[in-house]
Amino acid sequence: MTRPLRIDFVSDVVCPWCVVGLRSLQRALVAIGAEVEVDLHFQPFELNPDMPPEGENTTEHVIKKYGSNAERSAASRNVLKEHGEALGFTFNYGPASRIWNTFDAHRLLHWAELERKQLALKEALFKAYFTDQLSASDHDVLASAAKTAGLDEKRARGVLASGEFGEDVRRDEMLWRNRGINAVPSVIFNQRWMIQGGAAAAGFRTIDPADHFWRGGSRYGVRNNVRSRARRFASACITTPFMRFHNRKALAAPGRSSSLMRFTIDDPRVLPLPTL
Repeated sequence: MTRPLRIDFVSDVVCPWCVVGLRSLQRALVAIGAEVEVDLHFQPFELNPDMPPEGENTTEHVIKKYGSNAERSAASRNVLKEHGEALGFTFNYGPASRIWNTFDAHRLLHWAELERKQLALKEALFKAYFTDQLSASDHDVLASAAKTAGLDEKRARGVLASGEFGEDVRRDEMLWRNRGINAVPSVIFNQRWMIQGGAAAAGFRTIDPADHFWRGGSRYGVRNNVRSRARRFASACITTPFMRFHNRKALAAPGRSSSLMRFTIDDPRVLPLPTL
């Protein structure tokens, strides 16, 4: 029996772990097959809303924002490259890599959702920024990504030039921040439960959308008489780091059993999404 599953994927175009999380989720959905009917929505989040048009060198930005250094920044990029390779994605970081303002990209993604091509545009934007090392704020790059995604390039340029959907994006950004989203990727299932970080396909696979885990009930969505069943269905495996390195042990190479974690419905990393 096919069951509906709404997924809200809160992310930014310049967030590398958002790529890892999305690729992991896609792998899981392929494995699940016809068990669920997925309704996937990408929601806006800007890591650097005040970034100027000229952007900033990635290494310099990370050092300034997170107190890192060039060596740690390079090591983190190597970890990302390994995860990307394991998931069929190429991160082409280099000394000249830059961080860009992504507000216009989110406006274009809002329009793409109305055209039912949001996933295709999201993937095209990830490739343009991380693989091709192009600007995530340049209108020519964004319009080209829209064309790659099967959208009308002329209409895309009109959206970008006009500021259209700006208010919608600001409204949605505020909505998700008010609901407790302060790091990405944040993956929300059936508008109720949230997991932050790049979750492995195997972990998503073990979650059953028919369980109380998805539908609510008690504080954790589970009554005592079904707790053991919920644990069986809601257990998940994480093999990639949570944002802000909440799980430093997971920085090992992808697929290593030493980096494998499990959490159940009682784990604080599986969060009930706050309601407004």
